[in-house]
Amino acid sequence: MNRRLQKRRHRSFGAAGPRVLAVIAVAALLAACGPLGVVDKAPPGIELDRLEVDGDRAAVHLLVHNRNDIAMALSAVRLEFSVAGDELLSAERSRALEIGVRGREPLEIAAPARRAALRALEPGSDRSERVAFTMTGTLTLEGQADRDFTVEGFLHPVPGRPGTWR
Repeated sequence: MNRRLQKRRHRSFGAAGPRVLAVIAVAALLAACGPLGVVDKAPPGIELDRLEVDGDRAAVHLLVHNRNDIAMALSAVRLEFSVAGDELLSAERSRALEIGVRGREPLEIAAPARRAALRALEPGSDRSERVAFTMTGTLTLEGQADRDFTVEGFLHPVPGRPGTWR
């Protein structure tokens, strides 16, 4: 009788056995490739696109990156921008900006520029070919806590576009 049970068990698994194993293997592989969950609280990325100076006004052009799997709504931004250690501008703007899933949107902040910082950007100054900058601020996002950011780097003049730095 013991032999009959063993035969029955083996027969009941029968030809479906390899198919069941194949289905389980494919399901495991697909599960390993899929997302582990929806990203919805990652902080936005901030990138300097360019700085434009025209007379005594400066415009900072930013790219705001949404690293989430859901849309993000920006309602306000506060920004301090310094060049060569001197504050160039400080501004706070209310701005409704919807950033799509894993997308990025441009954001411009313009304000009067401080004269001491403009000297470092003037042609012929010691630092006119490479100027250190620091950008700090806060993004106010709907449904999330405010996000502080700091970006540091170097600005270089854009050839053929006077007053534009990247």
